[in-house]
Amino acid sequence: MKPEIYAVLEPVHWLLARVNNPFMERQIAREVGRQLAGGMDAERLHHRLTARFAKVMASEIRDPGRWLLGVALPRWGCGHLDCESGVRW
Repeated sequence: MKPEIYAVLEPVHWLLARVNNPFMERQIAREVGRQLAGGMDAERLHHRLTARFAKVMASEIRDPGRWLLGVALPRWGCGHLDCESGVRW
């Protein structure tokens, strides 16, 4: 995993360690890389992971890989690139 991708995933490192599927780990890294290559700021993606993880209890996350790909990483909001969950970044 590239250092910049690993740095973005810092808020969820312990959760990433619980992903026991190499394919899922690659998918997570690819998604982060895709968003960074698409113009997403690393700080903003880091903040998104921190904020979404703060809203859930760790015991509620049954499948860490699916949670990261399906809940933590997707950008929610309107079509405007600066929109993050309905709020302008």
